[in-house]
Amino acid sequence: MTGPLPVGLEMTRILFVDDEINILQGLRRLLRPFAQNWVMDFASSGDEALAKLAAAPADVVVSDMRMPGMDGAQLLERVRHEYPQTMRIILSGYSDREVVLRSIGAAHRYLAKPCTPEALRQAIQASERARTTLRQDTVRTMVSEMNCVPSLPSAYEALMHEFESPNASLVRVAEIVERDPGMTAQVLRVCNSLLFGLRTEVSSAPMAVTLMGLRTVASLFLSMQIFKQFDVTSVTGLELEAVCDHSLSTAWLAREIARAEGCSSRMAEDAFTAALLHDVGKLLLGLNFPDLYREVVTASAAGHATTAEAERAVFGADHAEVGAFLLNLWGLPQLLVDAVAQHHSLSPGRPVLNVTTVVHIADALDAEHRGELRSGLDASYLASLGLVSRLDAWRQLRSTVPGTTAAIDTVA
Repeated sequence: MTGPLPVGLEMTRILFVDDEINILQGLRRLLRPFAQNWVMDFASSGDEALAKLAAAPADVVVSDMRMPGMDGAQLLERVRHEYPQTMRIILSGYSDREVVLRSIGAAHRYLAKPCTPEALRQAIQASERARTTLRQDTVRTMVSEMNCVPSLPSAYEALMHEFESPNASLVRVAEIVERDPGMTAQVLRVCNSLLFGLRTEVSSAPMAVTLMGLRTVASLFLSMQIFKQFDVTSVTGLELEAVCDHSLSTAWLAREIARAEGCSSRMAEDAFTAALLHDVGKLLLGLNFPDLYREVVTASAAGHATTAEAERAVFGADHAEVGAFLLNLWGLPQLLVDAVAQHHSLSPGRPVLNVTTVVHIADALDAEHRGELRSGLDASYLASLGLVSRLDAWRQLRSTVPGTTAAIDTVA
């Protein structure tokens, strides 16, 4: 079921593209209940879709993969460059892995035919949520156009070495991936695609790598060239290795805090993943707006503002909003998106010790340990949970975290 949109949120414009007229007619019938929230249009070819977009840009384009002339990947690549704020979804029954992987750079999400109206609704609602949480047009346009998150050169090289080994190990590949925020975000993005036949959300890199298999993961890195090494020397003040080191030590601490508080093993691993991803927005801003991000680094280093405060002053949005926006578009599990969005500021309401709370605690304690200027822990929130007395124990856990990304060789 769906209801009217909240006051102030514009109706979402959606363009469906498929060369089979019967498919388009079926979509019209199936999606009629959503007409009060969506303005829907339909095109039977890539050329027709581009003409309709030129007349009235859409918020979302949902395209079939296999079409004569211009296929879905080619169409969405055009959309990515010409209408970067538009969310792009592949809807296809074509199961050839190489063709599906070819669409990764062009599409945000992948849905398999037959696709239920509910699955479409959930995917499109992610776009609607993202639009409401990141309204700064310049940043939103940049993030929407991106098809990858920066990875550490050392991690990239380690993975290439593993793939080239005659004894390449899926376990070792998973260990490398889960130490790098960019790689983790991408494998979760792909694995959570319904085209891989999954029935539940996957929220950890090891599980994603295991489910996809060595051949598919290798295709992501080698054939599709989705994971790229960035020239980090062009970003004065933003040290990619330092950001990833903080992310990994925060992830390690988040998992240990969850375990210490008696949380389930699944929650502990979810906390690890969410904490690993919590600063992906910082990587996106720093490596795409290097000149502007120098202002952020300078203000933060001088003690004039926290990093998030300086980002909002310069960009109109902080790295938490930017990271959550991208992960929302990519269809990562909502618990990960929420933790990234709220890792500096917990939402008001009934206090609960969940993944978001644990990531907030771990991030603040890791920053405190490093002597960084941050807004700090939400003391009133912790007090309402009766957890203030646990702070010393958590700080002691932080003191046992390995000091560098290279030192954390495995995940227990």
